[in-house]
Amino acid sequence: MEIIIITGMSGAGKTAALNLCQDNDYYTLDNLPPKLIKDVIFLLKSSTEQKNKLALVIDVRGGDFFHDLANVINELKLENHKVKVIYIDASNEILLKRYKELRRPHPLGKSMTIQSAIEKERHDLEEVRKIADEIIDTSDFNLPRLKLNLERVLHANLEFKTQLVSFGFKHGILSEADVVFDVRFSENPFYNPELKDLSGRDPRVSDYVLNHEQVQFFIKKLDELIEYLIPYYEENGKESLVVGIGCTGGKHRSVAIVEELYKRMKNSENVEIYHRDSNLW
Repeated sequence: MEIIIITGMSGAGKTAALNLCQDNDYYTLDNLPPKLIKDVIFLLKSSTEQKNKLALVIDVRGGDFFHDLANVINELKLENHKVKVIYIDASNEILLKRYKELRRPHPLGKSMTIQSAIEKERHDLEEVRKIADEIIDTSDFNLPRLKLNLERVLHANLEFKTQLVSFGFKHGILSEADVVFDVRFSENPFYNPELKDLSGRDPRVSDYVLNHEQVQFFIKKLDELIEYLIPYYEENGKESLVVGIGCTGGKHRSVAIVEELYKRMKNSENVEIYHRDSNLW
């Protein structure tokens, strides 16, 4: 089994790292006593889903149980599990600043100052830090940079996806969209009795919508804009770009334009289309 053990300083970003592992199809657990790792492996192997990727956060919150970590790691390696220890760190000054901003107590700080708790935790983690396979210092990191570094460590090869989604404004805005375009500037097939009951997937509706110079110009420019944006979204750690294209009802104009845009886009194998309001047609 592939096992990622995330440890390190409280406030350095271990929870964010665990969430990123979950996004990469790892079964994740937080604050597990090391001696229970083998029990979790047994359960995962015996489950119907046959999970073979496990990510755990194990740190000083485990108290006395935490000191079993090094021995358990050695045992797992002897049993031919692929174990990688990732140590998430940050400078004392940055950790102190984060705790002050979040106004949360340090796990060790019930009877000491935050500064003293940070220093004690760093001392307690010295031996674990020595056995780490990767050390990621997040002092100057935001979440996208942490994500990029963690994907490098996990050897994740996630292909960037572009999603083109049609929707109708009268049924609500597309809240998950990164960018939204309103195509109600184009002529509406709804007012044509022969087209009213058809959707934008029908060639007759599509021809009606697309047979206008302003629509063709819009699609051309939107295709260029999306191609321009994708590298910047990838650079900032995004996995996808969701483009919402809305008309009044989400049945005619937005659907036809999404379908046409999909046909024109480069690398269409990494493009997905979805008509949000198709269940209302």
